[in-house]
Amino acid sequence: MAKPATITSGGIFFPRSGLVINYAQAREWEAAVPAEASLPQGQHQERLFQVCRLALARRQGSLLSALLPILLGIESAPSSMDNSPLPLLQHLEKSLGERQAAAIVAGIDALLGLGSGLTPAGDDLAAGLLLSLVRWGTACSGVGWASTWQRGNAIGLPEDHHPGSQPDRMRSTGPGERAAAHLLDGMMTGQTDPVTCARYLADWGHTSGLDALLGMALVLIA
Repeated sequence: MAKPATITSGGIFFPRSGLVINYAQAREWEAAVPAEASLPQGQHQERLFQVCRLALARRQGSLLSALLPILLGIESAPSSMDNSPLPLLQHLEKSLGERQAAAIVAGIDALLGLGSGLTPAGDDLAAGLLLSLVRWGTACSGVGWASTWQRGNAIGLPEDHHPGSQPDRMRSTGPGERAAAHLLDGMMTGQTDPVTCARYLADWGHTSGLDALLGMALVLIA
């Protein structure tokens, strides 16, 4: 049985192959505070709907992101959806709407690792959801979200998939998350057109962009 990789603050070591990934000198990226104000709620939700329609028309989603049209009310849920994660998503949406930090974290925890691929769909959803809470949660709801990302640390979200301690920061070294932050800001402020947002999210990874979009949508519609 292969030994597990050893992860430290400076890198990852794979004993079997001797491979070392050293990120001790990696530069930490922090997104700037959005310069523009958010569109009125009705407008940014309509823009979200446009992006979702366009992105899903461009690429088929995962088990999770394929449920976006149902969550947005664009389509009705089929009468039989055995083993569907839809109830988990609906419960998470309800928890977001009620500002229940503990329930939100539990809902994210239930989705982590769900799906196939290099990054499971549930992890990409968590990244999009937490990114939206950090950058626009207060603007959308009028309340702060510090307790949510503080508790997020407690369930072991990947280091590059959860925000830091400040509400205006998203710590990440991945170009996907950087672009997602800019696209989210553009979608919320109206500075980026829906076609550009949809094209990038549909083409990001196999379904990573669509799954991150699902996380964003849960926050913006809650």
